[in-house]
Amino acid sequence: MKISFTLMMQTAFAVAVVVASWILRGEPGLWGSLFGILMVVLFFGSTKFILGPIVAMSPAMSQALALLFFFTKAAVLAAVLIVMRKSDSTAEVVDFSCLAAALIGGSLVWIVAQTIDHARDRTPTYDLPQSDE
Repeated sequence: MKISFTLMMQTAFAVAVVVASWILRGEPGLWGSLFGILMVVLFFGSTKFILGPIVAMSPAMSQALALLFFFTKAAVLAAVLIVMRKSDSTAEVVDFSCLAAALIGGSLVWIVAQTIDHARDRTPTYDLPQSDE
């Protein structure tokens, strides 16, 4: 089984950000970065599992559903972060600067790694017309 570049990069980033947050901010940094990495993996990882069967059934609807699913995930993420930020008990347990670093850094690592994975995959997305030459 081939391990994807995205999995390797996301794992390396997760370990680095969790260890750095733990060393620099203590236990709240550890929990903040762990929660941030978990949110990134759920946010980006769920797309393949949710949209995969839908795209197989109706490729024409894939773009619209992908956009709708993205905005739904973004709204849920915003709601979770707002509720966490307003809660006094969460502020004691989670360092929000470490959470933000994990969310932003994890998202960037995921996007770059996925781009590299797809470029290396070289799966044709269309069929070239047959030439008579």
